Amino acid sequence: MKKLFSKKEENREEDTQKGKKNKKKLWIITGILCLGIVGSIFLFGGSKEPPIETVTVERKDLFQKLSTTGTVVSQESYHFFSPLSTEIGEIKVKKGEAVEKGSTILNYEPQTLAELKTLTQLNLTAGRSGLEDQLNKNNKNQGLYQEATVNQEVLKQQIKDTQAYIDGLEKKIADKQVELEHHGMLLELSRLEWADEPQSEVYQNLLKLIQQNAYEQKNHKDILGWKDELKVYNKMLEDYKTYEAEMKSQESSSDAGRLTNEGKEQAKASAEAEILRQENTLEEITAYEKGVTAPFSGILTSIEAVEGKTVQQGELLFTLESLEEVAVSLLVSKYDLEKIKVGQSAEITVAGKIYKGEVDSIQQMATKNSTGAAVVEAAVKIKNPDENLFLGVEAKVKIDTQEAKAVLTLPSAVINIDTRGSFVYVLKDGVVERRDIVTGLSTELETEVKEGLEEGEEVVSEITPQLTGEESITPEL
Repeated sequence: MKKLFSKKEENREEDTQKGKKNKKKLWIITGILCLGIVGSIFLFGGSKEPPIETVTVERKDLFQKLSTTGTVVSQESYHFFSPLSTEIGEIKVKKGEAVEKGSTILNYEPQTLAELKTLTQLNLTAGRSGLEDQLNKNNKNQGLYQEATVNQEVLKQQIKDTQAYIDGLEKKIADKQVELEHHGMLLELSRLEWADEPQSEVYQNLLKLIQQNAYEQKNHKDILGWKDELKVYNKMLEDYKTYEAEMKSQESSSDAGRLTNEGKEQAKASAEAEILRQENTLEEITAYEKGVTAPFSGILTSIEAVEGKTVQQGELLFTLESLEEVAVSLLVSKYDLEKIKVGQSAEITVAGKIYKGEVDSIQQMATKNSTGAAVVEAAVKIKNPDENLFLGVEAKVKIDTQEAKAVLTLPSAVINIDTRGSFVYVLKDGVVERRDIVTGLSTELETEVKEGLEEGEEVVSEITPQLTGEESITPEL
């Protein structure tokens, strides 16, 4: 920073005939004493006035930050829903307490759990046996049905063939009987012709033949043989018909007990699903026989379980939230939304301790805050969490929203703005003059200068009443 000796102001009117505007200039009315690199100028022959202070245009990196507040939250929550319907035993952790990974949170009542395990094992055995028995019965019924349908086809043909053979035998017997009866009738006619000679040999022979014919009509060997055969085949036909009736009954009963392919698959799937359910229950019982443990280190933020209470499968027992995966939840206004992006670095202060952070997520849906304004929730992940963090506490967050590398900078306080834009007062060769500039990125303390200044130039840091509105200050030698 450079300082000048104090100056004394004089007004001087420019020559109006030359078409120049009236301007005020300040003349230093004493000699100048230079003090090397300090660059301070003092006025002689009068009282000392405050020195002019300057700052140097420097090249550096700028980081624009968005300052806000939020709440420390966990990014990893574990909601434990009871996998079993049984009684709660001992609860070892209270709500709000910290737990280490692998430590026991609660137990199921041992005796009740043992009884449930035995019952599950029995159900599992029964389920497996039931499926096997059902499949065996189906296979048996399928075999009986196929046997009945095949046998009925065979029996139908056998009955048909046997009936045809019986019909043939009966026809043979009838034909033979007709033949014998006809022969007897012819013999009787011949006897009548010889009736007037009863003592004749012819007549006597006819009587013998008539007697023999009568006997043969009842006892002919062919007729007797056919009748015996007829009895056999009638008995065979009766047996065939009885067996056919049995096969029909077997077909009906086995068909009712057998499964279609679709029904078989459905029954199998249903039984296997029940077996799987029992197996899963048995695995859960085995897994939690020694208690329910914490899957990670964290805080028990809720405990719904009650010692001695019987819980149902699927009932929420407790919630554990991690202290290793934590973030600060922010509500971002629509004005700041365009400034933040996922991946931006941040500085987080919790209870006086500073942590490193990074914008982790920005929700795509806005909500209303307490005043009714639209806000978007964002999360800034804490990259170096420790045991000093507490869920639910307020945190201060500074997000690096923009940056400019190796740019010319000035303190924001030395930059002025009027209707023409941004400007500063530059000290150059002993003269203070106004310089219009173009600014860029601005932080809380510094601003980027894109145009109008060069590195190393000196800019007046405090504007005195004598400088306000003046175009230049020229030292008088």
